[in-house]
Amino acid sequence: DRAAFHKAVTAKAYYDEIVRFDDDAYAADVTHVPTFLFRGERCAEAPYSTIKDLMQRYLIWYDKD
Repeated sequence: DRAAFHKAVTAKAYYDEIVRFDDDAYAADVTHVPTFLFRGERCAEAPYSTIKDLMQRYLIWYDKD
């Protein structure tokens, strides 16, 4: 839902979920920016197709709950 996504980004709805690139980030195994975390899977410096695949699998899992 593009409208909901845009609204969330504009409102900084997930601002507190962003891990800053510092010691805490390194401790969470975040070594590149941007890094996406999907249910424990880390994706950094990946091609768009890989990020898209992870997001689609996450959305399928999310819709099951």
